[in-house]
Amino acid sequence: MSNKYSGFIRSKDFICGVLIVVFSFIVYLQTINGKYDVILFPRIVAFLSFFMGMATILLSFKNNNNKPKKKAYYYLMELGFCTFMLLIISIVNVLGFYTSIFLICCGSYGMIKYLAGERVMKSTINILLFSFLATLCAYLVFNAFLGVITPVGYLI
Repeated sequence: MSNKYSGFIRSKDFICGVLIVVFSFIVYLQTINGKYDVILFPRIVAFLSFFMGMATILLSFKNNNNKPKKKAYYYLMELGFCTFMLLIISIVNVLGFYTSIFLICCGSYGMIKYLAGERVMKSTINILLFSFLATLCAYLVFNAFLGVITPVGYLI
Protein backbone atom coordinates (compact mmCIF):
# COMPACT_ATOMS: atom_id res chain seq x y z
CA MET A 1 0.00 0.00 0.00
CA SER A 2 1.24 3.47 -0.71
CA ASN A 3 2.12 5.81 2.10
CA LYS A 4 -0.76 8.12 1.20
CA TYR A 5 -3.45 5.50 1.92
CA SER A 6 -1.65 3.42 4.53
CA GLY A 7 -3.87 4.36 7.46
CA PHE A 8 -7.27 4.73 5.86
CA ILE A 9 -8.38 1.16 6.63
CA ARG A 10 -7.80 1.81 10.33
CA SER A 11 -9.68 5.08 10.11
CA LYS A 12 -12.89 5.21 12.13
CA ASP A 13 -14.71 6.82 9.21
CA PHE A 14 -13.77 3.98 6.90
CA ILE A 15 -14.80 1.32 9.43
CA CYS A 16 -18.13 3.07 10.09
CA GLY A 17 -18.76 3.34 6.35
CA VAL A 18 -18.12 -0.37 5.85
CA LEU A 19 -20.42 -1.23 8.76
CA ILE A 20 -23.17 0.97 7.33
CA VAL A 21 -22.83 -0.69 3.91
CA VAL A 22 -22.97 -4.15 5.52
CA PHE A 23 -26.06 -3.06 7.48
CA SER A 24 -27.70 -1.91 4.26
CA PHE A 25 -27.05 -5.27 2.59
CA ILE A 26 -28.49 -7.11 5.58
CA VAL A 27 -31.61 -4.95 5.54
CA TYR A 28 -32.00 -5.44 1.80
CA LEU A 29 -31.59 -9.22 2.08
CA GLN A 30 -34.38 -9.30 4.67
CA THR A 31 -36.78 -7.73 2.18
CA ILE A 32 -36.34 -10.24 -0.64
CA ASN A 33 -39.57 -12.12 -1.48
CA GLY A 34 -41.69 -9.86 0.71
CA LYS A 35 -44.91 -8.04 -0.04
CA TYR A 36 -44.32 -4.72 -1.76
CA ASP A 37 -46.32 -2.60 0.67
CA VAL A 38 -44.46 -4.11 3.63
CA ILE A 39 -40.92 -3.94 2.21
CA LEU A 40 -41.08 -0.41 0.80
CA PHE A 41 -39.83 1.39 3.91
CA PRO A 42 -37.01 -1.10 4.74
CA ARG A 43 -35.78 -0.92 1.15
CA ILE A 44 -35.73 2.86 1.25
CA VAL A 45 -33.73 2.64 4.49
CA ALA A 46 -31.38 0.09 2.88
CA PHE A 47 -30.72 2.23 -0.19
CA LEU A 48 -30.20 5.40 1.83
CA SER A 49 -27.89 3.55 4.21
CA PHE A 50 -25.88 2.19 1.30
CA PHE A 51 -25.39 5.64 -0.21
CA MET A 52 -24.49 7.18 3.15
CA GLY A 53 -22.03 4.37 3.85
CA MET A 54 -20.37 4.81 0.47
CA ALA A 55 -20.17 8.57 1.03
CA THR A 56 -18.54 7.95 4.43
CA ILE A 57 -16.01 5.58 2.87
CA LEU A 58 -15.16 8.07 0.11
CA LEU A 59 -14.82 10.91 2.60
CA SER A 60 -12.44 8.80 4.70
CA PHE A 61 -10.05 8.81 1.72
CA LYS A 62 -10.29 12.57 1.40
CA ASN A 63 -9.99 13.42 5.10
CA ASN A 64 -7.31 10.89 6.00
CA ASN A 65 -4.31 13.21 6.01
CA ASN A 66 -5.73 16.31 7.66
CA LYS A 67 -7.52 14.93 10.72
CA PRO A 68 -7.59 17.29 13.65
CA LYS A 69 -6.76 15.88 17.06
CA LYS A 70 -9.77 15.41 19.28
CA LYS A 71 -9.77 16.63 22.82
CA ALA A 72 -10.99 14.48 25.69
CA TYR A 73 -14.29 16.33 26.14
CA TYR A 74 -15.25 15.52 22.55
CA TYR A 75 -15.08 11.83 23.42
CA LEU A 76 -17.19 12.46 26.50
CA MET A 77 -19.72 14.36 24.40
CA GLU A 78 -19.87 11.54 21.86
CA LEU A 79 -20.52 9.06 24.64
CA GLY A 80 -23.24 11.26 26.11
CA PHE A 81 -24.81 11.76 22.70
CA CYS A 82 -24.87 8.01 22.00
CA THR A 83 -26.40 7.40 25.43
CA PHE A 84 -29.06 10.04 24.71
CA MET A 85 -29.89 8.42 21.37
CA LEU A 86 -30.11 4.94 22.89
CA LEU A 87 -32.39 6.25 25.64
CA ILE A 88 -34.72 7.91 23.12
CA ILE A 89 -34.82 4.81 20.93
CA SER A 90 -35.46 2.50 23.88
CA ILE A 91 -38.50 4.48 25.06
CA VAL A 92 -40.02 5.19 21.64
CA ASN A 93 -43.12 3.19 22.61
CA VAL A 94 -43.64 5.46 25.62
CA LEU A 95 -42.91 8.77 23.91
CA GLY A 96 -44.31 7.98 20.49
CA PHE A 97 -42.56 7.92 17.14
CA TYR A 98 -42.88 11.58 16.20
CA THR A 99 -41.90 12.87 19.64
CA SER A 100 -38.83 10.64 19.45
CA ILE A 101 -38.01 12.00 15.99
CA PHE A 102 -38.30 15.54 17.34
CA LEU A 103 -35.96 14.82 20.28
CA ILE A 104 -33.45 13.02 18.06
CA CYS A 105 -33.42 15.95 15.63
CA CYS A 106 -32.97 18.43 18.49
CA GLY A 107 -30.08 16.41 19.92
CA SER A 108 -28.42 15.76 16.57
CA TYR A 109 -28.72 19.29 15.23
CA GLY A 110 -27.69 20.76 18.57
CA MET A 111 -24.59 18.54 18.61
CA ILE A 112 -23.73 19.55 15.05
CA LYS A 113 -24.10 23.22 15.97
CA TYR A 114 -21.94 22.76 19.06
CA LEU A 115 -19.20 20.89 17.21
CA ALA A 116 -19.25 23.57 14.49
CA GLY A 117 -18.34 26.09 17.16
CA GLU A 118 -21.69 27.86 17.40
CA ARG A 119 -23.29 28.63 20.73
CA VAL A 120 -26.19 26.27 21.17
CA MET A 121 -28.16 28.59 23.45
CA LYS A 122 -28.11 31.36 20.84
CA SER A 123 -29.34 29.04 18.09
CA THR A 124 -32.06 27.30 20.11
CA ILE A 125 -34.86 28.75 17.98
CA ASN A 126 -33.09 27.53 14.84
CA ILE A 127 -32.67 24.04 16.35
CA LEU A 128 -36.32 23.84 17.43
CA LEU A 129 -37.58 25.10 14.08
CA PHE A 130 -35.44 22.62 12.14
CA SER A 131 -36.53 19.76 14.40
CA PHE A 132 -40.19 20.70 14.04
CA LEU A 133 -39.94 20.89 10.25
CA ALA A 134 -38.10 17.55 10.07
CA THR A 135 -40.77 15.95 12.28
CA LEU A 136 -43.53 17.47 10.16
CA CYS A 137 -41.88 16.10 7.00
CA ALA A 138 -41.58 12.65 8.61
CA TYR A 139 -45.25 12.78 9.58
CA LEU A 140 -46.32 13.78 6.09
CA VAL A 141 -44.20 11.13 4.38
CA PHE A 142 -44.86 8.21 6.72
CA ASN A 143 -48.43 8.84 7.82
CA ALA A 144 -50.08 10.87 5.07
CA PHE A 145 -48.36 9.57 1.91
CA LEU A 146 -47.23 6.04 2.77
CA GLY A 147 -49.76 5.17 5.47
CA VAL A 148 -47.12 3.54 7.69
CA ILE A 149 -48.37 2.70 11.17
CA THR A 150 -45.92 4.18 13.65
CA PRO A 151 -45.62 3.53 17.40
CA VAL A 152 -47.94 5.79 19.39
CA GLY A 153 -47.06 6.60 22.98
CA TYR A 154 -48.39 9.00 25.59
CA LEU A 155 -47.33 11.91 23.45
CA ILE A 156 -47.54 11.73 19.65
